[in-house]
Amino acid sequence: MLYTPRNLRLLVPLGWSSPGDMARALDIMRQRARGHNLSVCHMYNMGVCTAADCVRLHVCHRHVLDKCPLDNCGLIHSVVDSAHNMHALMKAGLSDTPVSEVLRRLREQIRRYPTRPSLCNSVYSGQGCQRHCLRLHYCEAFARARCKYGDRCYKSHSLRDAHNERVLTFFGWTDEEVLGVLKAKDSAISGSPIAKDETPAKGHDDAEGTGYQDLTEESGSGEGTETIAKKDGAKQRKRDREGLERTKGKAEEEVDMERQEWRRKEEEWNCRQKHWERLEKTWQEKEKEWESKEQKFVQKEKQLQEELKTLTEKQTRDQETLAIHEREREALEQLREQEQKKREHDEENYRKEMAEKEAQCQELTEKHTQLLTNYTASEETVTTMKRMNFELGQQLVTLQMLLKESEDRDVDKAKAQETKKGKDAETQADTIREQIKKQRECLECSICLGVFKKPVTLGCSHTFCRGCIEEASRAQPLGYGGGQSRQCPMCRQMTSSLVPCLALENLASYLSDDAPKQQPGAVGVRKTTNAQSTGDSGQGRTCVRCSDLLGRALRSRVACDHRVLRPTEPVTF
Repeated sequence: MLYTPRNLRLLVPLGWSSPGDMARALDIMRQRARGHNLSVCHMYNMGVCTAADCVRLHVCHRHVLDKCPLDNCGLIHSVVDSAHNMHALMKAGLSDTPVSEVLRRLREQIRRYPTRPSLCNSVYSGQGCQRHCLRLHYCEAFARARCKYGDRCYKSHSLRDAHNERVLTFFGWTDEEVLGVLKAKDSAISGSPIAKDETPAKGHDDAEGTGYQDLTEESGSGEGTETIAKKDGAKQRKRDREGLERTKGKAEEEVDMERQEWRRKEEEWNCRQKHWERLEKTWQEKEKEWESKEQKFVQKEKQLQEELKTLTEKQTRDQETLAIHEREREALEQLREQEQKKREHDEENYRKEMAEKEAQCQELTEKHTQLLTNYTASEETVTTMKRMNFELGQQLVTLQMLLKESEDRDVDKAKAQETKKGKDAETQADTIREQIKKQRECLECSICLGVFKKPVTLGCSHTFCRGCIEEASRAQPLGYGGGQSRQCPMCRQMTSSLVPCLALENLASYLSDDAPKQQPGAVGVRKTTNAQSTGDSGQGRTCVRCSDLLGRALRSRVACDHRVLRPTEPVTF
């Protein structure tokens, strides 16, 4: 109530005396009260403010304190970027106040009336706390160190569960601070019998009660600052009425004195009436100015709506772009799946090729093993042929010795019996010729039925002329046997080795009847060179290099240049 003597003494000298002036003064005081009680809505920070008449600012609580860790945390970081905040500022009379001043007042409000940790009384009730609560779900007895249930207590004994961790993170509290506040509140409650009846939301005095904000969802739809100011006005009127009753007598005297003073100053009041009229005109002009400001605010609100519409369109475009990106991502996923299938197909083909290559390698290994076996058998055959060549060589030496002994016997018989020389020589010659003929039969090729010419031995131990076996190989069908393999004409066994037999070649050249015809030069040398150098027929001479008779040496083309020795006595041949 502004019509108290004290208020009138303060307002009348300033020109505030009419009922309209008093109403305007009351509105100004209410706006100032709202400005002082302007605060941040905690329910908005939790994303659950559903109050239609919420008078608190929807702004990031941590941004006001310069503690927001993110530039874009999803909450509003400006007090003038939303219609709700502009409406709240207009109701508080701070629409023309700079943003920095509004933030300063909000910080001052938070410092003067900081949010204190409190325990939720409904979480452990029958229905439970089903709201987005910013109070702690904690055992009150455990906070006082009086919980007798210990681990069996159904109430939470930890400040690090999901709900309490969210509350501590939001307000930036630590465990030590929360426990200290709860213990201090416990000691205050235990020390004051009046404080025991207070709830955690009613622990402030009248001055602090206007700035305290409950930490539950219902606090967003609580009483506005205007209602609180009305309650404060009612309390003030009650106190003024009580004061008037106590000082009624003194007030009457003061009224009489003031009445006299009013009479003396009546003329002054009349003069001031004109001043009041001017003030009224000024107020009318201010009202017009307020109307123009209101129109500007309406225009600004329309502009904000247009911006909101633009943002909505932008969001729609962003969603369309996101849908396009999603389709592109799906296309990329399909391409990736196709690439994966192709890679798996290539890997399967590669494994098949590797399996085929391994099979080929295994087959080649088996063939290599078989070739090694054949090579070993060929080596054994070559060894056998060498042994046979050696035995044939020994037989040839034996035959030569027999021939030499035979010739010696012929010489002895010629010396002893000159008369029987011719017959015995002929007989011996016939015998020798028979033996040579028999030996020649052993030295005949089974293909051409002639004496061996450059004899070669196959892997099956059969011997043929080189020209005959090559001609027989050419006569075989194309691709028969493969490679350098040949088929033996005798046993039909396939073989690839041709071993020259020098012993048989020498024996064949010695026993061949055609040797003088094939080697006329060698015979001429014997008849001219050796005969002329010695002056005799050269019969019975011995070769120095081959230790053989001269006749045998001269019949061999390879021994035509050997040195021969003169016999100690004439030998007839």
